[in-house]
Amino acid sequence: MTDLTTQFRNLLHDDRAAEGETLLATELREHPENEEAATLYAAHLSNLDRWSDAEAMLEDCIERVSEPNAHLHITLGRMHHNRGQMEEAYAAYSAAFAINPDSADALSSLAQTAPKDERGKLLTLAEAAIERCASDTSRCSSMHFAAGRICDAMARYDQAWQHFVSANELAGVNRTSTFSDRFVEDSREVFTRKYFKQMQGSGAKGASPVFVVGMPRSGTTLVEQRLGRHPQVAGLGELDDMSVMAHNLGRSLRTREHYPRAAGLLQAAQAQALGERYITRTREMAGSSAIKRTIDKSPLNFRLLGLIAITLPGAKIIHARRHPLDTCLSNYFQEFFSPELSYSYDLKACGDYYVRYRKIMQWWERVLPLKIHHSDYEKLVADPEQGFTRLLTLCGLKWDPAVLSNTAAKSVIRTASITQARQPIYRESSERWRNYEPWLGPLQDQLKNYL
Repeated sequence: MTDLTTQFRNLLHDDRAAEGETLLATELREHPENEEAATLYAAHLSNLDRWSDAEAMLEDCIERVSEPNAHLHITLGRMHHNRGQMEEAYAAYSAAFAINPDSADALSSLAQTAPKDERGKLLTLAEAAIERCASDTSRCSSMHFAAGRICDAMARYDQAWQHFVSANELAGVNRTSTFSDRFVEDSREVFTRKYFKQMQGSGAKGASPVFVVGMPRSGTTLVEQRLGRHPQVAGLGELDDMSVMAHNLGRSLRTREHYPRAAGLLQAAQAQALGERYITRTREMAGSSAIKRTIDKSPLNFRLLGLIAITLPGAKIIHARRHPLDTCLSNYFQEFFSPELSYSYDLKACGDYYVRYRKIMQWWERVLPLKIHHSDYEKLVADPEQGFTRLLTLCGLKWDPAVLSNTAAKSVIRTASITQARQPIYRESSERWRNYEPWLGPLQDQLKNYL
């Protein structure tokens, strides 16, 4: 973290946002090419829903730089992309790629926003870029991911598969994840029916936050974004509050045990304090008093449902499910950057992770005092009104036609599913695995108990 970033964040932390804005505005007035300052300022303004100010700032920097700057165009493109303005986003990404045709960020972003009649041209550019960056493993991996997405969109599945294999082989250096077989076994040993009976009555009272959980790429973004269009719902995106709570639990309890074993030492009053802290923060994020439900759609919270149950006993749990092969394949085709998702770089590791996920969800179904409401992706896209009506009912809310409106959502999407969530609800992603069935034999064997 640089001095500028540290200084800005310290000002925000001290409730001196105006001074922080002055700091960045002054820096950009003197140095419009400062990518760090522009990115920080754009993120800050967008978080305040000051989109016009953010776009005007970036356009001013682009106009005043002495040399064309691809990063500034990419940042502007992402502003448009996050708001569902695909044509403007594509134009900004195209400008970035024209400045730097070896930019993996620009190419990857173009692959997500390219109009149908531009895909052939874009694929030619991607293949040329791959040849040029052969010695740069990380960049070449990103280029292969982009080329794979383009080929998939063009129904060139043989070619797409080869690109995705190359992308993952180049990217798959670290496959360590904290979600191990040991984690599952420890969760089963700690979170028993007896444990939940002992903790009955613990946790924050009178609040019913909604958690949308499941495997990444299983439809969690679709559920959150559509429910978030309801006037009484605030979709808060992928919050890290529960994972931070779990990570810090051992330290806060002054034990050497880590989560999930540390949860076995939690007392009722401590569970209540943790739950109340979560409620306070999410209510502040929601803002309006008209909001009756907040949605946290961090998919990996499926690992932490035991902790959620004892700290937030009024929570509503929506479990997003998708066909096992589609789920694993979609993970394999996505360029994730989080170490927790690095299993996705290997198809067998995807299968192993999926099996662990199903095992822990089966355990929660047996012992959790909270009801788990399942939302199957295939059923949801086949009959959205029925599916979302059911989900709203379990949240204690009445139907609102805004849920199925294809106008821009209230909240901003910052996940790997951004492009799909900004489009009308289509069925094309269902049974996508059939396009790649010739290469999925080992994975099918691995997941045979769940197919």
